Amino acid sequence: MPRFLRGSPAETVRTAAGHRLMDWEGFLTITHKEAKDLVQEEPSTNWRRLPASKKQTVFRRVNAKLAAEGIPQVEEDVLIWRMSQAIRAARKAVNREAETAVLNSNTAAGTRPFDPVRDSLAMQSSRVLCPHSGDS
Repeated sequence: MPRFLRGSPAETVRTAAGHRLMDWEGFLTITHKEAKDLVQEEPSTNWRRLPASKKQTVFRRVNAKLAAEGIPQVEEDVLIWRMSQAIRAARKAVNREAETAVLNSNTAAGTRPFDPVRDSLAMQSSRVLCPHSGDS
């Protein structure tokens, strides 16, 4: 069985896995969920850092779910190719969600990051409105 490189085209991997398009969609969905769960457990993880026992557990679980849906099971090389990508995508999604949460909390609290143009204009307009404020 060939070993797939990180940049191998999905179509090549799908064909090697013996999946039709709908089978492949099911495989992608199952592995996406697995990757998301792994990243929730350990946000900085990647496939290479996982212990072999955890990889074997994921491999067995993915193949069991595939079999339950009538989708051909995959070999280790297909799972390694996919999980490397899926975990990377899940980590990026978690990071985007965290950044959005921080931005939303800043906006909700009425604070915004310092913007020199906006803040200097606000300072100038307050002087125009209240020219003698601060002067005694």
